[in-house]
Amino acid sequence: MGFKRQLLLALVLVCAFVVWAPSVAVVHIVNANNLYGDIENVAAKEDIVYLTGINVIVYDHGSPLFRPQDYLTRVDLAYWAGTFYKLGDSDKTEAEISQIALDNGLITDLQGRATYGDVNQAFFKGMAEIDHAEDELTREQYAEFMGSYLTTPVNGRTLLEIAGYLSGPTGVVEEIITHEDKTTELMIDGQQIELAAHPRVLQASTDASLWVGLTISDSWMMETDGGTWTLQILDFSIASADVSVEPTIDELPAESLTEINVDPHGGEHQMLHEGEKKKGSLPVLVIAVVLVVVIFAWLMYRRLRKRI
Repeated sequence: MGFKRQLLLALVLVCAFVVWAPSVAVVHIVNANNLYGDIENVAAKEDIVYLTGINVIVYDHGSPLFRPQDYLTRVDLAYWAGTFYKLGDSDKTEAEISQIALDNGLITDLQGRATYGDVNQAFFKGMAEIDHAEDELTREQYAEFMGSYLTTPVNGRTLLEIAGYLSGPTGVVEEIITHEDKTTELMIDGQQIELAAHPRVLQASTDASLWVGLTISDSWMMETDGGTWTLQILDFSIASADVSVEPTIDELPAESLTEINVDPHGGEHQMLHEGEKKKGSLPVLVIAVVLVVVIFAWLMYRRLRKRI
C-alpha cells in the first residue's frame, strides 16, 4: 500500500474514532456531595440537587460553588427561567437566553437583585400565592422557595410536571445492569429501566453498585431526544434513614481536594438535555490530534526506513 493510501486510511480511522467516541454513553451520577463544594451545611441542599436536575437551577461548569448567601440577581433568574422553559437554541449564551426571557415577559428587568415576586413571575406567571413578593432573596432562599413547589402545585401542576417529567418507579433496587455501550439499567421490583446520563441522587452514593438492596422512595423520569424515558432523579430517603452515606473521593467538595489535585466533579458534569451548557468535546479532539501526529510519524518512519 502506498504512503498516501496509508495516510488516508489512518485519517479515516481517526475520523471514525472522533464520531464514535462521543456517542458512548457514560453515566455520571450527581448527589449533594459532588454537586457544589459549599452546600454541605445548607438546609436546602437536597432541594438544590432536585432543582439542578430539572434546570430550575442551571449548573455552571465554571463555578464549583453555589454561593448560597449571595443575593439572587435578576439576570441569573432570567437565565435559569429561560433555560427551564427551553427558550433559545443550545448554542445560545447566558446573556442571550436572559435577553430572550426578558423579551418573553418572564422577567421585567435584568438589573439588580431578584425578589420573590420576580421568581413567581418567571416560573409561574405570577400565579403562586405568596405574601412577600417585594422581598429580595438569597440563592439559598431561592432554593428553599422553589423546592416547596416540587410537590406544591401552581395552577394544578408542580415544577416537576411543568418541566415535563413523569413519576418513575419506586421500590427495592434488585440489580444494576451495565451494557457494553456504558448505559446503565436498574431492576426495580421486576421493572427494568434505564438510568439517565447525569442523574441526580438523594441520600445515596454516586456508586450505583451500592444501590442494590436499597429502596427508592421517589423517582422522576425525563425523556431523551430519542424518545426513551430515563431515570433522572432518584430519592433513597427511606433507605437512608438508618444508613450513613459517606462521600467517596469523587464526592468530596472542591476545597477539600485541592491538596491532592482531584477533579471534584469526576469529569465533565453535563446534562444531555436542555439546560446545563454543553461544552465542546475537547478531550476527544485532543486525542484525535495526538493520534494523527503519532500515525503520521509512524508512517514517515516506515517510509524513511525503506529508503535506507
